[in-house]
Amino acid sequence: RFPLSRIHEDCEVFCSVDDSILQMISSSNHPDLEKAKGYLKAIAERNLARRVAYVECSPNQNEMLRDIGKQCYKVAKNLQDQLTEEGKADGVIDDDVYVISRRIYSGLDGYRHPMSEALVYDNKEADPKPRRLDNLWLDFRASRHTTMVSFALYLSRALSEDTVDRLRDRFEKALANYGIEVQDRSNEGPSPKKRRENNN
Repeated sequence: RFPLSRIHEDCEVFCSVDDSILQMISSSNHPDLEKAKGYLKAIAERNLARRVAYVECSPNQNEMLRDIGKQCYKVAKNLQDQLTEEGKADGVIDDDVYVISRRIYSGLDGYRHPMSEALVYDNKEADPKPRRLDNLWLDFRASRHTTMVSFALYLSRALSEDTVDRLRDRFEKALANYGIEVQDRSNEGPSPKKRRENNN
């Protein structure tokens, strides 16, 4: 038996998994799957969290960011916990706040991608085993050296606009403490929601 996070390690298991697993989760009565069922229901109803802020930064941007490529997932988790805790006064719960980070890599050919490793299988083998590509090809196509790190803030659509604004402000200030220039947002993907002008 393989957890989903490890199915790529066995070619036969990997090839056997399809969308039917979603139906299995939705119809399961196992208490450990209640949260997963809630996520699938939200996806089906398109009741998804919306992205309200996005920023990219280079680990070489300044001294404070030198190790950010290695620590970005920890930073994202800490930010998510911090924003959730600070938002409790506004009725924010755990599933209302998501901070997503990813590392962007560049190969020698100039392509950027979020891939940190590449595995291949020989499907003609009786018992296919995953193999990493040779280092030269991997460095060319899938460099493991982080060239860019991104952070995105997703918030529940159930939150009020005032709460969204406050959490966005806290998100940006927290990133600024890591030395990340939040105002330099990327055009990649949908544009972050612009702050409403206060006419008062």
